[in-house]
Amino acid sequence: MAFVTLELELVALYTREAQNKKELPFRKGDKIAFLRRRGDWLEGILHGKRGWFPLNYVKIFDKKTGLQVNQKTLLQAPDLQAWPANCSRAEVEQIMAKFLMTRPNKKEMKQRL
Repeated sequence: MAFVTLELELVALYTREAQNKKELPFRKGDKIAFLRRRGDWLEGILHGKRGWFPLNYVKIFDKKTGLQVNQKTLLQAPDLQAWPANCSRAEVEQIMAKFLMTRPNKKEMKQRL
């Protein structure tokens, strides 16, 4: 089965030192590439280094729309790494809308189809 990767941009709210070699260190304001979420931890890449860090250390934005993602809603999702590619564009838009602070209205959804 093919997958469509969710494109999120993470912006560090604080400076954080890694506690072990699996964690990602970063400075306040760094932009981290999103890889996946497990529980309340995220995996990302910064300066070629891959690692894990707590969700509450970053602001999360949808790269496509630039809208901030609601962290509480993000935590309710089972896995935000990817979705099956056989989803229709409308289904993917509806899934994305769940995780954004503002949802597209019916007119906007029709324009995206």
